[in-house]
Amino acid sequence: MSDKESTKSSWLKTTLEMVGVVVGTVLVVIVLRTYVIDNYYVPTDSMTPTVETDAHLIGFKLPFIFGNSTPDYDDIITFKDRTDPSKTLVKRVIAKPGDVVDIEYGHVVVNGEVKTDHEYGRTTRISRDIVFPYTVPENTVFVLGDNRENSSDSRVFGGVPINTITSKVIHIIN
Repeated sequence: MSDKESTKSSWLKTTLEMVGVVVGTVLVVIVLRTYVIDNYYVPTDSMTPTVETDAHLIGFKLPFIFGNSTPDYDDIITFKDRTDPSKTLVKRVIAKPGDVVDIEYGHVVVNGEVKTDHEYGRTTRISRDIVFPYTVPENTVFVLGDNRENSSDSRVFGGVPINTITSKVIHIIN
């Protein structure tokens, strides 16, 4: 083999290796974004002071891929909007299936225990459709926005079906 052929062969091998690395990287990113993590943009102030308007979030999707994982109390989650599935909402989990939620004197009460949520503002009952005390149905969670005075949440639309949860927020970029 001549030097010219050797150089051409070496160049071809290097090019194929680089293409392989790029294709592999793209595949890894696609798998990660589809099944493991995703980023979300928050255009509203319904989660202030925790999540500021125009913030970005990183959500861990893996536990919710098959719709059978229940988030923990106080987790911030993302889920599909029932009225517009192309939209994703962000709220805090206050209660889980079977819990009884009430709103008394501006405070959230779960299973008879007052939640210390004074930093989120006064909580009010804002819907005639949701009757308090409210028992969280099976396979749903009760969520509230941290900006209690300016949030459309479970006080309006009831429990969030667990199979509509898309991720647990693991990082906030305000």
